[in-house]
Amino acid sequence: MQQKIIALVSAAIEEINAMRAAEQRISTAPETLLAGEGGVLDSLWIANLIVTIELQVEAQFNRRLDLIEWVLEKSTERLSIGDLIQLICERVE
Repeated sequence: MQQKIIALVSAAIEEINAMRAAEQRISTAPETLLAGEGGVLDSLWIANLIVTIELQVEAQFNRRLDLIEWVLEKSTERLSIGDLIQLICERVE
């Protein structure tokens, strides 16, 4: 299951990257910080990424997730791709 979630998050990041300038594209590595100090996305891009992930989870796993509240709490700290993958795995399994 975790590999499917990793692939799903990576695909969502690639969708977001397709909308960004080449120099603004982000890595799909788990240690990539999305938000917080050193984060690579502002709140608008984080919202776009979360909505994209939620739609893909619903399509692939027939599960509705509400990640935005958790992400907003976490974004004041440090939120990595790995954190996001872990949360999704906990909520989907």
